[in-house]
Amino acid sequence: MNFKEYADVFSASINATNGSGQIEIRQDSPAGLLLGVVDIPKMKNQNNFMMISGKISEVVGIKDIYLVFKGKTKGRFDLDWFSFSE
Repeated sequence: MNFKEYADVFSASINATNGSGQIEIRQDSPAGLLLGVVDIPKMKNQNNFMMISGKISEVVGIKDIYLVFKGKTKGRFDLDWFSFSE
């Protein structure tokens, strides 16, 4: 991704009806520098998406970004979109 201006907030629209978990935002590889972690709460309505967001370490320039999904149960997450902002 090209972060022309610095970003320090990650936001996403997600559905997690099968379980809660986290999204790790990492730089350069799935095991790379951890920029931040956003919690994903379990949802009751499988037809709706919810917005989640969290602070990340400041990022500037062209970077390879990986979203690593960690689940506390055998559920899955549906990601509608994600974005970075300041």
